[in-house]
Order: sequence, then C-alpha cells, then structure tokens
Amino acid sequence: MRRSMASVAIGLGCLLATGCSKTEEPAQPPRATEPGTPAGLPDESAKAPVVETGTELPGDFPKQAVPLPAGGKLVTFVADGQGDDRAWTLQIEVPDAKQAAEAYRTALKQAGFVIAGEYSMKNDAGTVDSFEATSNVWDVSVLASKPPDAERDVVVMAVAKAQPNDPDAADSGADDPEEDE
Repeated sequence: MRRSMASVAIGLGCLLATGCSKTEEPAQPPRATEPGTPAGLPDESAKAPVVETGTELPGDFPKQAVPLPAGGKLVTFVADGQGDDRAWTLQIEVPDAKQAAEAYRTALKQAGFVIAGEYSMKNDAGTVDSFEATSNVWDVSVLASKPPDAERDVVVMAVAKAQPNDPDAADSGADDPEEDE
C-alpha cells in the first residue's frame, strides 16, 4: 500500500509542479481546462493517462467493493497508474468531519474491512481523525479534517490494491465483486 500511496502523492506533485516530463526539454505543466473537466498526463506511449484528475468519480473506481462516505460530495480526485497499480485519492466535502469519519469507519467494517492505525487530534489548528482499512483486496487510508476557519470539512481517502506480501493486509473476506465478473 505504501508504494501505491507514495505513487499517488508523487503523481499529484508532478501534476501540480512539473508535468512529469522525461525529456531534456523543459517540463510543460498540464493545460488548464474548464472547471470539472478531467486533465491527465500521458504515459510514455502518449496513449493512456497515468495521472488523471477530475470532479466526478472515475469510472474505474471500485465503488462496489469500497464504499464512499455517505452524505459527502466529491470535490476532486487524482488517479494514478494502470491495472493492478491503479490508485485513487479522493477529496470529499462532508457536513461534519468527525461524524463522517465515524460513519465511514462503520461502513468499511460492514463491507468486510479491518480497521487499524486509528489516530485522533484536536487543537487550535482544528481536528483530524485518521485510520486505515484493509481487506484481502483493497487498502484504504482515510483522513477527516475540520480546520477551525474552513468553510467545509473534508474527508481525504486513498485507495489502492492490497499488496500480496503486505503484512498489514487483512484476510477479512471482503471480495472484489468486479473481479468475479
């Protein structure tokens, strides 16, 4: 999971900073698009996006196997990689971060995930609740945040295929129904 999550972070950094150019030519940032229009950086073949962004849930997100926080609105996503290396980071606006984190933790448990690595903090900078959820197929990292002066609370979640040799991956029985088709 760490490799996939790091991949998403690196992809986002490249998307925002340099455009991930592998040539000797100066890196060109992605072109600005109309709000809500997906943008992407192509792979070396220039045929398929390796990093994509947008404001609508990507069609290849495993929504049947990985539930989303109820009552939230997708603000943006970043999808990185292809095939089994595909990973998604979603930013979801929620009415109340703490309640959303608790409800989402419950929803993931009901979907067969095992919750681990829980962390909570409250100080002058706001509140943060985070945890990791694992199944035999998926890893989900969740961070729910309520900054004191922010107009909205957010849940940021990173989703990637569980790594077969990952000792943190639980054999919870949560299957990927899309693989059974």
